[in-house]
Amino acid sequence: MEFKPAKCPNCGGELQVPPEKKIVKCMYCGSDIVVQKAIDEMAEENMASQMDLANTAIKSGNFKEAIEFCNKVLERDSRHIQALIIKGLAVGFLDKPKESLNYFIKVIKLGGDPQLVEEAQNMIASDYNNKGKKLLLRGRNSYKRLEQEAPSTFEEDPDRLRIKYRKDAEETAGNDFLNANDYFKYALVFISDDNKLPILKNRCEVLKEMKNFKYIKWKGFDPEEELEEVLNMIHKEEPDYEIGEGTVRKKAFSGEWMPCFIATAAYNNPFASEVNILRRYRDCYLKKKKLGRWLIGKYYKYSSPLANWISKTERRRLAMRLIIVSFIKFINKYLVTKDENEFKIDS
Repeated sequence: MEFKPAKCPNCGGELQVPPEKKIVKCMYCGSDIVVQKAIDEMAEENMASQMDLANTAIKSGNFKEAIEFCNKVLERDSRHIQALIIKGLAVGFLDKPKESLNYFIKVIKLGGDPQLVEEAQNMIASDYNNKGKKLLLRGRNSYKRLEQEAPSTFEEDPDRLRIKYRKDAEETAGNDFLNANDYFKYALVFISDDNKLPILKNRCEVLKEMKNFKYIKWKGFDPEEELEEVLNMIHKEEPDYEIGEGTVRKKAFSGEWMPCFIATAAYNNPFASEVNILRRYRDCYLKKKKLGRWLIGKYYKYSSPLANWISKTERRRLAMRLIIVSFIKFINKYLVTKDENEFKIDS
Protein backbone atom coordinates (compact mmCIF):
# COMPACT_ATOMS: atom_id res chain seq x y z
CA MET A 1 0.00 0.00 0.00
CA GLU A 2 1.29 3.47 -0.93
CA PHE A 3 1.61 6.15 1.77
CA LYS A 4 2.10 9.89 1.42
CA PRO A 5 3.29 12.49 3.94
CA ALA A 6 0.49 14.50 5.53
CA LYS A 7 -0.08 16.87 8.43
CA CYS A 8 -2.88 16.81 10.98
CA PRO A 9 -4.73 20.16 10.86
CA ASN A 10 -5.62 19.83 14.55
CA CYS A 11 -2.38 18.92 16.34
CA GLY A 12 0.14 19.51 13.54
CA GLY A 13 1.46 15.99 13.75
CA GLU A 14 3.29 14.62 10.70
CA LEU A 15 1.67 11.48 9.32
CA GLN A 16 1.99 8.88 6.57
CA VAL A 17 -1.46 8.24 5.12
CA PRO A 18 -2.89 6.09 2.29
CA PRO A 19 -4.06 8.51 -0.44
CA GLU A 20 -6.90 6.22 -1.60
CA LYS A 21 -8.77 6.70 1.70
CA LYS A 22 -10.94 9.75 2.35
CA ILE A 23 -10.75 9.95 6.16
CA VAL A 24 -8.28 8.55 8.71
CA LYS A 25 -7.66 9.07 12.40
CA CYS A 26 -4.64 11.02 13.61
CA MET A 27 -2.25 8.72 15.48
CA TYR A 28 -1.37 11.60 17.84
CA CYS A 29 -4.64 13.31 18.81
CA GLY A 30 -7.17 10.74 17.60
CA SER A 31 -9.17 13.26 15.57
CA ASP A 32 -10.63 12.47 12.15
CA ILE A 33 -8.76 14.14 9.31
CA VAL A 34 -9.55 14.49 5.60
CA VAL A 35 -6.73 12.69 3.83
CA GLN A 36 -6.36 14.84 0.72
CA LYS A 37 -6.54 18.06 2.73
CA ALA A 38 -3.83 16.79 5.08
CA ILE A 39 -1.64 15.75 2.14
CA ASP A 40 -2.09 19.16 0.44
CA GLU A 41 -1.26 21.01 3.66
CA MET A 42 1.95 19.03 4.04
CA ALA A 43 2.84 19.63 0.39
CA GLU A 44 2.27 23.38 0.76
CA GLU A 45 4.50 23.47 3.80
CA ASN A 46 7.19 21.49 1.97
CA MET A 47 7.02 23.82 -1.04
CA ALA A 48 7.38 26.87 1.18
CA SER A 49 10.39 25.25 2.81
CA GLN A 50 11.89 24.38 -0.57
CA MET A 51 11.41 27.98 -1.78
CA ASP A 52 13.15 29.31 1.34
CA LEU A 53 16.07 27.00 0.59
CA ALA A 54 16.07 28.06 -3.06
CA ASN A 55 16.20 31.74 -2.06
CA THR A 56 19.06 31.08 0.33
CA ALA A 57 20.95 29.08 -2.31
CA ILE A 58 20.69 31.74 -5.01
CA LYS A 59 21.76 34.51 -2.61
CA SER A 60 24.78 32.38 -1.72
CA GLY A 61 25.66 31.81 -5.37
CA ASN A 62 24.76 28.11 -5.25
CA PHE A 63 22.78 28.27 -8.49
CA LYS A 64 22.66 24.54 -9.22
CA GLU A 65 21.34 23.90 -5.74
CA ALA A 66 18.70 26.61 -6.22
CA ILE A 67 17.57 24.90 -9.42
CA GLU A 68 17.20 21.57 -7.60
CA PHE A 69 14.96 23.11 -4.94
CA CYS A 70 12.88 24.87 -7.60
CA ASN A 71 12.51 21.63 -9.55
CA LYS A 72 11.03 19.92 -6.50
CA VAL A 73 8.43 22.67 -6.22
CA LEU A 74 7.69 22.66 -9.95
CA GLU A 75 7.16 18.89 -9.90
CA ARG A 76 4.30 19.58 -7.51
CA ASP A 77 3.08 22.79 -9.21
CA SER A 78 4.43 23.60 -12.67
CA ARG A 79 2.80 27.04 -12.52
CA HIS A 80 4.51 28.15 -9.30
CA ILE A 81 5.49 31.76 -10.11
CA GLN A 82 8.21 32.20 -7.49
CA ALA A 83 9.88 28.91 -8.42
CA LEU A 84 9.88 29.86 -12.12
CA ILE A 85 11.42 33.27 -11.39
CA ILE A 86 14.16 31.88 -9.14
CA LYS A 87 14.94 29.10 -11.59
CA GLY A 88 15.08 31.68 -14.41
CA LEU A 89 17.56 33.68 -12.34
CA ALA A 90 19.67 30.63 -11.53
CA VAL A 91 19.99 29.35 -15.09
CA GLY A 92 20.69 32.91 -16.24
CA PHE A 93 23.56 33.25 -13.77
CA LEU A 94 24.84 29.90 -15.10
CA ASP A 95 25.15 31.52 -18.57
CA LYS A 96 22.07 29.94 -20.12
CA PRO A 97 20.31 33.10 -21.35
CA LYS A 98 17.87 31.49 -23.77
CA GLU A 99 16.61 29.02 -21.16
CA SER A 100 16.37 31.83 -18.63
CA LEU A 101 14.27 33.96 -20.98
CA ASN A 102 11.88 31.07 -21.52
CA TYR A 103 11.13 30.90 -17.78
CA PHE A 104 10.47 34.63 -17.59
CA ILE A 105 8.21 34.47 -20.64
CA LYS A 106 6.26 31.65 -18.97
CA VAL A 107 5.87 33.76 -15.81
CA ILE A 108 4.36 36.61 -17.83
CA LYS A 109 2.01 34.24 -19.65
CA LEU A 110 0.84 32.86 -16.28
CA GLY A 111 0.00 36.37 -15.11
CA GLY A 112 3.06 36.93 -12.94
CA ASP A 113 4.07 40.42 -11.81
CA PRO A 114 5.97 42.11 -14.70
CA GLN A 115 7.86 44.24 -12.19
CA LEU A 116 9.31 41.14 -10.52
CA VAL A 117 10.32 39.76 -13.92
CA GLU A 118 11.97 43.05 -14.90
CA GLU A 119 13.92 43.15 -11.63
CA ALA A 120 15.12 39.58 -12.16
CA GLN A 121 16.13 40.27 -15.77
CA ASN A 122 18.00 43.43 -14.75
CA MET A 123 19.96 41.36 -12.23
CA ILE A 124 21.03 38.96 -14.97
CA ALA A 125 21.84 41.85 -17.32
CA SER A 126 24.05 43.41 -14.64
CA ASP A 127 25.83 40.09 -14.15
CA TYR A 128 26.44 39.68 -17.90
CA ASN A 129 27.61 43.27 -18.22
CA ASN A 130 30.13 42.77 -15.39
CA LYS A 131 31.37 39.52 -16.93
CA GLY A 132 31.75 41.27 -20.29
CA LYS A 133 33.75 44.12 -18.75
CA LYS A 134 36.07 41.67 -17.01
CA LEU A 135 36.70 39.81 -20.27
CA LEU A 136 37.28 43.07 -22.15
CA LEU A 137 39.86 44.12 -19.55
CA ARG A 138 41.44 40.66 -19.52
CA GLY A 139 41.72 40.66 -23.31
CA ARG A 140 43.40 44.05 -23.31
CA ASN A 141 45.80 43.08 -20.53
CA SER A 142 46.72 39.74 -22.09
CA TYR A 143 47.51 41.39 -25.40
CA LYS A 144 49.61 44.07 -23.69
CA ARG A 145 51.47 41.36 -21.79
CA LEU A 146 52.26 39.48 -24.97
CA GLU A 147 53.30 42.74 -26.62
CA GLN A 148 55.71 43.48 -23.77
CA GLU A 149 57.18 40.00 -23.99
CA ALA A 150 58.13 40.55 -27.62
CA PRO A 151 58.11 44.29 -28.39
CA SER A 152 60.59 44.13 -31.26
CA THR A 153 58.65 41.36 -32.95
CA PHE A 154 55.35 43.22 -32.68
CA GLU A 155 56.68 46.46 -34.09
CA GLU A 156 59.46 45.46 -36.46
CA ASP A 157 58.72 42.04 -37.90
CA PRO A 158 54.99 41.40 -38.49
CA ASP A 159 55.69 38.38 -40.70
CA ARG A 160 57.63 36.68 -37.94
CA LEU A 161 54.91 37.67 -35.47
CA ARG A 162 52.27 35.90 -37.57
CA ILE A 163 54.25 32.70 -37.27
CA LYS A 164 55.44 32.85 -33.65
CA TYR A 165 53.03 35.04 -31.71
CA ARG A 166 49.76 35.13 -33.68
CA LYS A 167 48.31 32.12 -31.89
CA ASP A 168 48.90 33.46 -28.37
CA ALA A 169 48.27 37.14 -29.06
CA GLU A 170 45.28 36.79 -31.35
CA GLU A 171 43.53 33.79 -29.85
CA THR A 172 43.95 34.71 -26.19
CA ALA A 173 42.76 38.29 -26.53
CA GLY A 174 40.45 37.59 -29.48
CA ASN A 175 38.48 34.90 -27.68
CA ASP A 176 38.09 37.13 -24.64
CA PHE A 177 36.74 39.91 -26.88
CA LEU A 178 34.33 37.54 -28.65
CA ASN A 179 33.00 36.24 -25.32
CA ALA A 180 32.75 39.77 -23.92
CA ASN A 181 30.71 40.81 -26.95
CA ASP A 182 28.35 37.87 -26.39
CA TYR A 183 27.84 38.85 -22.76
CA PHE A 184 27.06 42.45 -23.74
CA LYS A 185 24.62 41.26 -26.42
CA TYR A 186 22.70 39.10 -23.94
CA ALA A 187 22.80 41.85 -21.32
CA LEU A 188 21.03 44.10 -23.83
CA VAL A 189 18.34 41.43 -24.29
CA PHE A 190 17.63 41.30 -20.55
CA ILE A 191 18.07 44.93 -19.52
CA SER A 192 15.17 47.38 -19.44
CA ASP A 193 15.18 50.03 -22.16
CA ASP A 194 16.02 52.83 -19.72
CA ASN A 195 19.32 51.20 -18.80
CA LYS A 196 20.67 50.10 -22.20
CA LEU A 197 23.04 53.00 -22.91
CA PRO A 198 25.98 52.04 -20.61
CA ILE A 199 25.96 48.48 -21.96
CA LEU A 200 25.83 49.74 -25.56
CA LYS A 201 28.92 51.83 -24.85
CA ASN A 202 30.70 48.82 -23.35
CA ARG A 203 29.83 46.78 -26.44
CA CYS A 204 31.11 49.63 -28.59
CA GLU A 205 34.45 49.42 -26.79
CA VAL A 206 34.89 45.70 -27.36
CA LEU A 207 33.87 45.93 -31.03
CA LYS A 208 36.40 48.72 -31.47
CA GLU A 209 39.10 46.39 -30.15
CA MET A 210 37.91 43.47 -32.29
CA LYS A 211 38.14 45.29 -35.61
CA ASN A 212 41.97 45.16 -35.47
CA PHE A 213 42.11 41.40 -35.01
CA LYS A 214 42.29 39.25 -38.11
CA TYR A 215 41.66 36.22 -35.91
CA ILE A 216 38.17 37.60 -35.30
CA LYS A 217 37.52 37.55 -39.05
CA TRP A 218 38.85 34.01 -39.27
CA LYS A 219 36.14 33.08 -36.78
CA GLY A 220 33.54 34.38 -39.26
CA PHE A 221 32.67 37.55 -37.33
CA ASP A 222 32.60 41.05 -38.84
CA PRO A 223 32.90 43.63 -36.03
CA GLU A 224 32.68 46.65 -38.35
CA GLU A 225 29.07 46.02 -39.33
CA GLU A 226 27.96 45.50 -35.72
CA LEU A 227 29.99 48.50 -34.55
CA GLU A 228 28.12 50.74 -36.97
CA GLU A 229 24.78 49.33 -35.77
CA VAL A 230 25.67 49.87 -32.09
CA LEU A 231 26.87 53.42 -32.77
CA ASN A 232 23.57 54.20 -34.47
CA MET A 233 21.69 52.96 -31.40
CA ILE A 234 23.85 55.08 -29.10
CA HIS A 235 23.41 58.18 -31.24
CA LYS A 236 19.64 57.94 -30.86
CA GLU A 237 20.10 58.53 -27.13
CA GLU A 238 23.30 60.54 -27.19
CA PRO A 239 23.83 62.25 -30.57
CA ASP A 240 27.23 63.74 -29.64
CA TYR A 241 28.78 60.44 -28.55
CA GLU A 242 32.10 59.68 -30.22
CA ILE A 243 34.03 56.44 -29.94
CA GLY A 244 37.66 56.85 -28.92
CA GLU A 245 40.44 56.02 -31.34
CA GLY A 246 42.73 54.16 -28.94
CA THR A 247 42.90 50.35 -29.12
CA VAL A 248 45.10 47.83 -27.40
CA ARG A 249 46.45 46.81 -30.79
CA LYS A 250 48.06 50.00 -32.09
CA LYS A 251 48.19 48.83 -35.67
CA ALA A 252 47.23 45.76 -37.62
CA PHE A 253 49.72 43.36 -39.12
CA SER A 254 51.28 44.40 -42.42
CA GLY A 255 48.98 47.40 -42.84
CA GLU A 256 45.71 45.57 -42.14
CA TRP A 257 42.79 47.85 -41.38
CA MET A 258 44.56 50.99 -42.54
CA PRO A 259 41.89 53.46 -43.62
CA CYS A 260 40.83 53.84 -47.25
CA PHE A 261 41.06 57.64 -47.28
CA ILE A 262 39.48 58.42 -50.64
CA ALA A 263 36.65 55.88 -50.40
CA THR A 264 35.88 56.94 -46.83
CA ALA A 265 35.72 60.59 -47.94
CA ALA A 266 33.45 59.68 -50.87
CA TYR A 267 30.96 57.76 -48.73
CA ASN A 268 31.49 59.78 -45.55
CA ASN A 269 31.45 56.43 -43.73
CA PRO A 270 34.47 54.16 -43.04
CA PHE A 271 32.12 51.16 -42.78
CA ALA A 272 30.26 51.55 -46.09
CA SER A 273 30.05 48.28 -48.01
CA GLU A 274 32.03 49.70 -50.96
CA VAL A 275 34.79 50.86 -48.60
CA ASN A 276 34.93 47.37 -47.08
CA ILE A 277 35.17 45.83 -50.57
CA LEU A 278 38.14 48.03 -51.48
CA ARG A 279 39.78 47.26 -48.15
CA ARG A 280 39.37 43.52 -48.75
CA TYR A 281 40.69 43.91 -52.30
CA ARG A 282 43.77 45.63 -50.90
CA ASP A 283 44.34 43.02 -48.16
CA CYS A 284 43.42 39.87 -50.09
CA TYR A 285 44.72 40.73 -53.56
CA LEU A 286 47.09 43.71 -53.85
CA LYS A 287 49.19 42.92 -50.80
CA LYS A 288 50.03 39.49 -52.21
CA LYS A 289 51.80 41.03 -55.21
CA LYS A 290 54.98 43.11 -55.32
CA LEU A 291 53.43 45.72 -57.61
CA GLY A 292 50.34 45.80 -55.41
CA ARG A 293 52.38 46.53 -52.30
CA TRP A 294 54.16 49.34 -54.15
CA LEU A 295 50.82 50.83 -55.20
CA ILE A 296 49.54 50.64 -51.62
CA GLY A 297 52.58 52.54 -50.38
CA LYS A 298 52.11 55.29 -52.98
CA TYR A 299 48.40 55.48 -52.24
CA TYR A 300 48.91 56.15 -48.55
CA LYS A 301 51.64 58.63 -49.30
CA TYR A 302 49.61 60.83 -51.66
CA SER A 303 45.89 60.10 -51.12
CA SER A 304 45.21 62.10 -47.96
CA PRO A 305 45.17 65.58 -49.63
CA LEU A 306 42.94 64.26 -52.43
CA ALA A 307 40.55 62.72 -49.90
CA ASN A 308 40.35 66.05 -48.09
CA TRP A 309 39.54 67.83 -51.36
CA ILE A 310 36.83 65.29 -52.26
CA SER A 311 35.14 65.64 -48.86
CA LYS A 312 34.54 69.38 -49.36
CA THR A 313 31.43 69.07 -51.56
CA GLU A 314 28.65 66.55 -52.18
CA ARG A 315 29.20 66.80 -55.96
CA ARG A 316 32.80 65.63 -55.60
CA ARG A 317 31.78 62.82 -53.30
CA LEU A 318 29.10 61.69 -55.76
CA ALA A 319 31.56 61.73 -58.66
CA MET A 320 34.08 59.68 -56.68
CA ARG A 321 31.37 57.20 -55.68
CA LEU A 322 30.58 56.62 -59.36
CA ILE A 323 34.27 56.05 -60.05
CA ILE A 324 34.54 53.61 -57.13
CA VAL A 325 31.52 51.57 -58.26
CA SER A 326 32.95 51.39 -61.79
CA PHE A 327 36.31 50.29 -60.41
CA ILE A 328 34.69 47.54 -58.31
CA LYS A 329 32.87 46.28 -61.41
CA PHE A 330 36.19 46.33 -63.28
CA ILE A 331 38.06 44.26 -60.71
CA ASN A 332 35.18 41.79 -60.55
CA LYS A 333 35.25 41.38 -64.32
CA TYR A 334 38.99 41.30 -65.02
CA LEU A 335 41.01 40.80 -61.85
CA VAL A 336 39.27 38.06 -59.84
CA THR A 337 38.15 34.60 -60.78
CA LYS A 338 34.49 33.90 -61.47
CA ASP A 339 34.04 31.77 -58.36
CA GLU A 340 35.26 34.57 -56.08
CA ASN A 341 32.57 36.71 -54.50
CA GLU A 342 34.87 38.48 -52.04
CA PHE A 343 34.52 41.80 -53.83
CA LYS A 344 30.85 41.84 -54.76
CA ILE A 345 28.82 44.90 -53.82
CA ASP A 346 26.18 44.10 -51.22
CA SER A 347 22.69 44.15 -52.68
